Amino acid sequence: MLALLEKGLLPNFAFNGPWVQDLSAQGKGAAAPPRLCWAAEDAILLAPHRVDQAHWGGFLIAKASAAGAVRQFASEAGDVVTLAIPADAVPTATFTAAKAGAVLAIEGRENSK
Repeated sequence: MLALLEKGLLPNFAFNGPWVQDLSAQGKGAAAPPRLCWAAEDAILLAPHRVDQAHWGGFLIAKASAAGAVRQFASEAGDVVTLAIPADAVPTATFTAAKAGAVLAIEGRENSK
């Protein structure tokens, strides 16, 4: 998150929650992950990692509009992947929510390294 913030790549909706201070404290002095994020219009998966051939995992921050939706995500390097955001990962009663350990399914073909 700190690397994205420094590069001006963290979307505004990602600042709307108590997780910002926690993630900032955890990230100080830590090396940046190989891929910083997968970002969509209303969701961002921080420090994504491959769970298996069909899933990406990471720290999900998303707007309520992303719950149960399929979105095209792009990395900071320009790679693209389409991911399904589980409905239970984002409570629709809140504007923006965060979930550590989120797992998103890959939909269709992936164009990433």
